[in-house]
Amino acid sequence: MIKDSEYRELTNLVYQHFGIALGHEKRTMVTHRLQTWVGEQGFSTFQDYLSYLKQDNQGSALMSLANRLTTNYSYFYRESEQLEFFFKKALPQKNAQSIGPGNSTLNIWSAGCASGEEPYCLAMLLNEYFGNSFVQWDMGILATDLDTVILQEAHKGVYREDRLNRLPPTYRLKYLKPDKKGYWAVDDSLKRLVHFTRYNLIRDQFSFKNKFYAIFCRNVMIYFDQQTINALVERFYHVLENEGYLIIGQTESLDKNKTKLTYVAPSIYQKRV
Repeated sequence: MIKDSEYRELTNLVYQHFGIALGHEKRTMVTHRLQTWVGEQGFSTFQDYLSYLKQDNQGSALMSLANRLTTNYSYFYRESEQLEFFFKKALPQKNAQSIGPGNSTLNIWSAGCASGEEPYCLAMLLNEYFGNSFVQWDMGILATDLDTVILQEAHKGVYREDRLNRLPPTYRLKYLKPDKKGYWAVDDSLKRLVHFTRYNLIRDQFSFKNKFYAIFCRNVMIYFDQQTINALVERFYHVLENEGYLIIGQTESLDKNKTKLTYVAPSIYQKRV
């Protein structure tokens, strides 16, 4: 078992490097995920593992730990009410304000993209929404995650059928191709629209060439304490376009007294200037 002092030391390391708050209520989960795994990594005691983490100058051991502690399950067409809001209400506003053919930009950030279902789904819906006028836009989706292993899966864009259960059949047949093993591969046209990269929302500096019309950060802030959430949302605010949207998980909400963003609908906020 992990000792009390060891658990405090571990959670302090994780909070310091990733902003992930692991309170006492998460101890059973942490123990379950690490106890056998630490032994498989060649450590005879948990204290030996902690010593190894503290001596990790390259950060690879800490990264492996973060990958182990975070949950990355996702699927296509997740939280469809939010997608419908964005493509039926928010995006038409952007389209109406566009400068003209060849002069319009649209940048979206999938922050916490996991294995890629969210950004690929957004790419599908963008294709469907713009149709023939798609080529008139300078458009891109930035997809980031902390987990390097899950990002490799996202790059491949190959999914089990159960990840597609909520995706309309017409989209599945149009944008994915089945193989003989029961997996489905994302079409290259979607891959060209999405740029995957590792990003630590807490430690990396927000320095982007262009601002985003929408940031999807769904079911990510559940790992953070309120202080970290407030600071992160403030950083999101500054990289959003005026009238741009922050869309978070349906079980998440922002403190209206701590954010400059305006509440629009459950889990949907807008930068209004």
